[in-house]
Amino acid sequence: MVITISPWQSYLQRSAASALSVIAVSLILPHRASAADWTFVPTLRLRESYSDNIELASPALATSDLVSEITPGINVTANSSHLKLNMSYSLQQLIYQHEPDALNHQLQGNAKAELLDDWLFVDASASISKQNVSAFGPQLIDNTQITSNQNTVDAFQISPYLTHFMRGFATAELRYTHDNVSSSNILSTKTDEVRFKLVGDNGGQGWNWDALYDSSKVDDSATAPVTMKSESFTLRDPLTGSVGLFGTIGYENEDYQASNGQAPKGQFWSLGASWNPSVRTSVVASAGKRYFGNTASFDASYRGHNTVWRVSYNEDITTSYAQFLTLSPGDTSALLNQLWLISIPDPAARQQAVNSFIGMAQLLGPNAGITNYISHEFFLQKQLNLSMASSGPRSTLVLNLARIDRTDLTSTNVDIPLLGTSQLALQDHTRQSGIDAAWSWRLSSRSNLNLDASDNRVSSLSTGRTDNNLMLSAGFSRQLRQNVSATIDVHHVRHTSNDGGNYRENGISAALNFRL
Repeated sequence: MVITISPWQSYLQRSAASALSVIAVSLILPHRASAADWTFVPTLRLRESYSDNIELASPALATSDLVSEITPGINVTANSSHLKLNMSYSLQQLIYQHEPDALNHQLQGNAKAELLDDWLFVDASASISKQNVSAFGPQLIDNTQITSNQNTVDAFQISPYLTHFMRGFATAELRYTHDNVSSSNILSTKTDEVRFKLVGDNGGQGWNWDALYDSSKVDDSATAPVTMKSESFTLRDPLTGSVGLFGTIGYENEDYQASNGQAPKGQFWSLGASWNPSVRTSVVASAGKRYFGNTASFDASYRGHNTVWRVSYNEDITTSYAQFLTLSPGDTSALLNQLWLISIPDPAARQQAVNSFIGMAQLLGPNAGITNYISHEFFLQKQLNLSMASSGPRSTLVLNLARIDRTDLTSTNVDIPLLGTSQLALQDHTRQSGIDAAWSWRLSSRSNLNLDASDNRVSSLSTGRTDNNLMLSAGFSRQLRQNVSATIDVHHVRHTSNDGGNYRENGISAALNFRL
């Protein structure tokens, strides 16, 4: 069989540049890089998969296909007191029996480096992944599926910052952040932000304070540039060893064109309390008011011997491209890292176990299958998350529940290229809710059984449309040799909508995974 690769060289260069830029952060000062413990692990995945509805079409139009996959990749890690790096890149070649071949780049990387002792630091991250364009219609769960509702999203961020401790006064941090988010010809944004923060030095006793200034400029190819500025001051009072109070006042000024004609600026305030009865339990809650109305936030976590819980709620003005920089399996990863903090004390080994579980369980991410749909608008987002991870001698269970409400604050006309004029109201006000459960059972020292179930609903509160998505999957994995593993996976997908377009899809795949 001859593998034909279409003209993708320029895109590969951009992908490689994103990956190398993360590593480059680690190499700015050679003696820092050489002191780190570097690991380079080439990988290769060979997979055959079959779908009875490869295009996620209605039953009358469903077509099946057999797909061969060749995915070489590399995992790069570095760990020292001055450098933390974790990056995975792969090049996925898909060879269809009936459809044109495809090539996908997949990247997830982050780096933290200390360039000058206790003075100059830099953070960087980059990602490349397939994403659903809209929360409505066919939902991509596997890169082999072919739908019109998908696109590749590239996200890159670099953030150098200076810190300085002024004894008896404050710790100062000056940070500059630049990020780029793009998706083919439908999204191209960049943001430049300057952030200055002072945290008071009270010697660890009594009242404390912090002050913050933030200024950013957003350039979106589809809209006029937007400038956002805010200043705030916070007072904190540790009432007891475990209970504290805090209050914040400030002013914000954003110049996006609000759809209601009101200027998005004004004073804001909030009052809150924290409770930390032990190192295993933390609760923080606050309530206040901003120019768009009343606000509230809540974040509570608990770590038991074999279980970790977290529940959070927040409200903020944001954009879909800003969410692409924050939405990832990171929440699930952090939960599992906390769960296995004692049982797997080595950070590198613990992260490897976390990555292995997430990959085997086929998790849809930290937000229970909820889609961060592509849009050029600013919107008010209210998000509630409940996460739980539990680990026993031979099994691990992760449960995620999420609900996200989004209300547009700018004109929907900027999304005409994405939705067309007839569907502009579809994303005016959306509500998504979902639940995702993943369970892994260790059958033996070399074999695992993995089950995953996800059910989510997305509603357009402006048009009345509601879509439901159900996904069930089961997988078996076995370690054949030290660097060779095999997996077999089956899944069932069901999509229903009161606007039509219902479909079902069943798939099965078998893969060999090599660590070279």
